[in-house]
Parts: sequence; structure tokens; C-alpha cells
Amino acid sequence: AKNLAGEVETLRETRKELEEQISDLKDMVEQGSAYEIMVEDLSDRVLSLEEELVSAQQVIREMEEAADITAEMEEVQTEELKALNREMEDRETTIRNLEEAI
Repeated sequence: AKNLAGEVETLRETRKELEEQISDLKDMVEQGSAYEIMVEDLSDRVLSLEEELVSAQQVIREMEEAADITAEMEEVQTEELKALNREMEDRETTIRNLEEAI
């Protein structure tokens, strides 16, 4: 009977240890699930940020192209303005010459 009682006690201790191990494993599984959800959320966020980056890069390219076009237009306008000023000066000179001739 002593031997049987000792064996029962040993089995109870083993059972308690196994239940603690099961509890620890359940906690680890729950923690792993939480990490998995966190990884999924972060992955989604990374994808979203990558899409925003691509969009922002496209906007930058479009703005750079618009700035180049604007610079070209300003250059053309400057040249046209110079040509008009020369033309006005030539006409003023012609008018003065005609006034002097009169």
C-alpha cells in the first residue's frame, strides 16, 4: 500500500508538471498568434506605404516635367519679349528718322 501511495503521489506530481507545461504551451501559442497578427498588420502597412511611395514618386515626376515645361516656356517668352523689344526699337528708330526727314 505504501508503494501504491508513493506511486499515486508521483503520478500527481507528474500530472501537475504536465498541466503547467500545457498551460505554458497554450500561452506560447496565444503569444505566437498575437505576433502573427502583428506581422500581418505590419505587412499590410508596408504594402500601403510602398503604394504611397510609388504614387508620390509619380507626382514628383509629373511636377518635374511640369517645371521643365514651365522653364522652357519662360525661355521662349523671354526670347519673344527680346524680339518684340528689338522690333519696337527698330520702329522707333524708323519713326525718328522719318520725323527728321520731314
